[in-house]
Amino acid sequence: MGMLNYGGYGRVVKTVGNGPVGPKSFYLRADESAIEGLDKTDKRLFFPPHISVTPNFLVRFLADSGALTARSFEEANERIIKGKFLPVEIEEITVALLELHPLDRFDNHVASSFMVRSDDYAEGVGLLHSGAASIVSKDVNAMVEQILHQIKLILASNFSPDAVAFNGLKGITENPGALIMPVFGKGFFDDHHYPAYHINYLLIPGVGSLASLGCGVGGANSIRARTCSSADEALLSFSRFNRFFQWKAVRHFDGTIEEIDLSSTISASMDFINEDRSDFIPDPAVGELVSKVGARYLELVNDDEDAIRPYWMVVQSAPITYQPITRPKLDRQVIVFDALGAIGTKIVTSGKLHYSPNLEPNADDLAFNKNNSGYVLVVDFGDLGSARNFRKWGLQYFSNAAAVVLNLHGGILKDFSSHLGGFIRASGIPVIGCNFGLCDAQLLESLKQEPTQDRACTVYANEFAKQPGPRRYGSNIAAQTSEGFLAIEK
Repeated sequence: MGMLNYGGYGRVVKTVGNGPVGPKSFYLRADESAIEGLDKTDKRLFFPPHISVTPNFLVRFLADSGALTARSFEEANERIIKGKFLPVEIEEITVALLELHPLDRFDNHVASSFMVRSDDYAEGVGLLHSGAASIVSKDVNAMVEQILHQIKLILASNFSPDAVAFNGLKGITENPGALIMPVFGKGFFDDHHYPAYHINYLLIPGVGSLASLGCGVGGANSIRARTCSSADEALLSFSRFNRFFQWKAVRHFDGTIEEIDLSSTISASMDFINEDRSDFIPDPAVGELVSKVGARYLELVNDDEDAIRPYWMVVQSAPITYQPITRPKLDRQVIVFDALGAIGTKIVTSGKLHYSPNLEPNADDLAFNKNNSGYVLVVDFGDLGSARNFRKWGLQYFSNAAAVVLNLHGGILKDFSSHLGGFIRASGIPVIGCNFGLCDAQLLESLKQEPTQDRACTVYANEFAKQPGPRRYGSNIAAQTSEGFLAIEK
């Protein structure tokens, strides 16, 4: 088997439905001219062929499914899965698909595969479903059926407790659309698409950057990705520590996303890449793009099947807002938690602290968040938990908090959350992490005895601040990105 290379397809951009496209499509298309106008002598970034299914196109289906009157996420999910698209709606998607992927490219021996992603909030939130559709046949109807099923899963995921909490915070009332793209990558691996390398960037000119690198479907958005202050450092870290992990891949025959063992394949490719990392990482092209369009959240997928130099598809590009802050000077407060990691850039003041010792949140945590607001949540993972335990703390458990402070084993937060911590950043609720043993033991003991206290406090989080830190992963970078603290009244 071989894989169709989409880099040579030319511009194929289709819209299904009336009304505006979703935010991801809108901002990606807005940056198209800048992406295509990059240095032609060393072309590394490309604008992807895609289909955008507008939110308006899905309104009729959603209403008729009965999901809008469902009393629970489970009930909404069940009603959506049972819902039916009209023949005319199926025809519209089929026509668009055949313009993106003409009939003669469907083959009984070569997989035709597509990612079907939510077209919603564009800054890398990762709360809604993304899936794949794939067939090894000429049956276009079978492909469309898979795509429609993935669209249903996207709509259903918008009823999840975390999505409902996020939409409430951001004032989002519109259902998501869908964004359909080819599965980009490097070829095939047994019965699966060989997973591509992914890089997520968060870049603010003149301020700083974060970069996450991973392999497989959604690689850079995976908990297994390596996140550092630069893509080069992330690649070096990845090659040292992550090459033997299982990674997600798309199965040829039905689009199922499952984990496969890529240890030998990744090991071989990393040995090749490490011979000249600068030839692999597209940092110069990314820097050129950001200099034209401004601060951006970017998601790139490596698609270099036969390229002499690796090239990357820009599958997401969205402007980000950044408000610079300076470390606050304290008068009547004292620092009790000095953070080693932060997500978000914000200074928060509050009059209430609330303590939870739970590695996994429970009904009491949910009830407190529902009945309170503007508090600082202190989650005590102690010497048993790491930042990754916080993945279990969905947004529904802290959506009304002003800030979150984690006491944990290991203070670096960057790798615990997908999309570079996007849903936390977008929610406006900063999260800081303090290494176990560096926090104020007396305060913790007090909170254990009285979990909710009226105490004037300040949380400072600055994920782009530079402070001295250990040299990591054999690199020459000796600066740690992000800082923060919790201070309370004396």
